[in-house]
Amino acid sequence: MAPIKPHWVQPSHPDRLHLIINEAEFTSKSISKIALPPFALFAKLEYPPCTPAEKPTYATVQCGRNKHLDLNSDLLYINHSCEPSLIFDTGNMNVIAGPKGIQIGEELTFFYPSTEWTMAQPFTCLCGKPTCRARISGARDMTDAQLSGIWLNGHIRELLEEQRGGPNYSS
Repeated sequence: MAPIKPHWVQPSHPDRLHLIINEAEFTSKSISKIALPPFALFAKLEYPPCTPAEKPTYATVQCGRNKHLDLNSDLLYINHSCEPSLIFDTGNMNVIAGPKGIQIGEELTFFYPSTEWTMAQPFTCLCGKPTCRARISGARDMTDAQLSGIWLNGHIRELLEEQRGGPNYSS
C-alpha cells in the first residue's frame, strides 16, 4: 500500500511535534518538541481534523469494535514501538504521554495493538526494544504475555475478553 500523501495543512501540530520525512516507505517519524510528565495530554483526537474512516487501513486508528478514524494530521506519523512514548486513548479521544513521560527530542511512538484488533497491514517490528514483540498484526494475535503491562483501549479489552472466554480479562 502506498504511503499517504498529506492532504492537511502542515505542520498540523507545530508546537508539539517535528516531522522527519524520509523517501523510503514507512521510515518517516515524529519527534517531540515538548517535555511532558507521565499521562499528561499531548493532543486531542478532534473532529476535525479526524473523520470516521469507511474502512480500516494502515493509516487509520481503531476507536471501537467496528469504528476507525482517519487522523488527517501529522499524528499519522507517530510510529509503533513495543515500549511506546504515547498512549492513544480512543475512548476519551486523547493522545497522552506514556508512563515514563516524554522528553524533548524523543521519538513519538505508540503500541499499535493498543488500538488495533487486527492490522490492515501487519509488519515485523523494528523497534529494537528488549520487549519487542516481533510480528505486529493486532491484539487478536497476541498472547497474554505479549500484552502484559501494556495500556489497552476498552474495545481491545472487550474483544480479548470475548476471545479468551472470560468475563474479567485484564492484561
